[in-house]
Amino acid sequence: MRFYLNLLMTFCILGFPLQSAETLLNKLYVATQIGAKNRIEVYDIEKKILIDSVEIDLGTDVAKQLGINHKGTKLFATTDKREFLIIDIKTKKIERRVKLEGTSDRNQFVVSPNDSDTIYFNITATDPKGIKFGIFDATKKDSVVNYINFTSDKSLETSSITITPNGEKVYFVYTFTSTSETNVGSYNVITNEITWTAIQPLIRSSTGPIQAINNDEIYFSNGEGGGFLTIIQTKDNSITDKAIPNFLFSLTLNPIKAAFRVYSSVFTNKGIGIQQINTANNTLIGPVTIINKESVNLITSACSVQQIFAQFVTNPLDANLKVFDFANNNITPANPATISFKGGVRSIVLGPEGQAPKVVIEPPRRLRGKVIRNRFLTQTDIINQITWKASRDPTVVVYSIYRDDEFIADVLADDLLKFNDHNRVPGKQYTYKVIAITESDEMSNPVTTTVQD
Repeated sequence: MRFYLNLLMTFCILGFPLQSAETLLNKLYVATQIGAKNRIEVYDIEKKILIDSVEIDLGTDVAKQLGINHKGTKLFATTDKREFLIIDIKTKKIERRVKLEGTSDRNQFVVSPNDSDTIYFNITATDPKGIKFGIFDATKKDSVVNYINFTSDKSLETSSITITPNGEKVYFVYTFTSTSETNVGSYNVITNEITWTAIQPLIRSSTGPIQAINNDEIYFSNGEGGGFLTIIQTKDNSITDKAIPNFLFSLTLNPIKAAFRVYSSVFTNKGIGIQQINTANNTLIGPVTIINKESVNLITSACSVQQIFAQFVTNPLDANLKVFDFANNNITPANPATISFKGGVRSIVLGPEGQAPKVVIEPPRRLRGKVIRNRFLTQTDIINQITWKASRDPTVVVYSIYRDDEFIADVLADDLLKFNDHNRVPGKQYTYKVIAITESDEMSNPVTTTVQD
């Protein structure tokens, strides 16, 4: 059971930090396999197409986990051969292979969310028994993995690993297989100190993923019968243990900090669904949204500014990803609702195409307007409805709307991106502007559309 659950660990942007206004989350990198053929396929989220010209051939290397660096120039992958690959996205070539110590091919890693390109590993060791916490500098051609070793007289398994957005603390999970005693360790990047048992050990039958929500709090999923959400305070490693109805098989973080959302896959008697969590107050939001009534598990997912990309466990591997939109706490199938790949999906990571030109704030996109007439007995309400797509800048928290240069409304970035302007004058032309605004009150250039009955 524990091995099975370890397969279900999910990272919203695997090994990739929250984005600034300088990068675009517009490419989805997908490790696929068909027979002995392995590749990384690339999907353009904006254009909604696979880009065959940038496909990366991995040969016989089966990519277990994908990561990407801060600039979007390098991909990282662990393989079934217990190797770590550094891949140049521009040349589509494997630059370097690094042999990993340990005996498991399920080693987890996380990439530092800054320009250092430092990789942290959580590796199971069997001779001697224990953990190998690895630190690797991917910028140096001759660098080796430096290990900090923890030995034990008991067999154990390592699982997930996460890092705070400021890159200062790494948290990792391991479990003693004979006693189900689960421990969370931490590594302080600034002081180079490691704490093998950062919290009081938990003895529960199921261990799930760990995810840094912000610089102050870490979510850790575990369970016994139902589920538990263990919240770790990074300041002192104190915990709050919350019993919840369902086990959280994944923890997928919304990249917009002001959205305060985590999405988790759960099992219910109605099928598999997505449970939303409000990270501002650590509470579950509404009922579970059922997304699949069949008995399959969500194994991997990624979250862009407005969509969730989800892979379901099947045997053989499913060659499709399901795509869901989210707005105003609603999760609905996107258009298209499915992305099909050449091979079965093994791992995904969301990242930028590369370093984009410096901009102030990316504006909203695809602003459109139309007239709606609502008739009530002898009266007609003329409604000018405007809709738009989200800014590519994940720090945007609100959109301000102006009619004929007069402010009329704000729409939150995680709400449904539309506005209905009621009781308009028949035959009159109106000009609408929408401006994206960040939590730091930085503003984009306006986008404009006209509407006339």
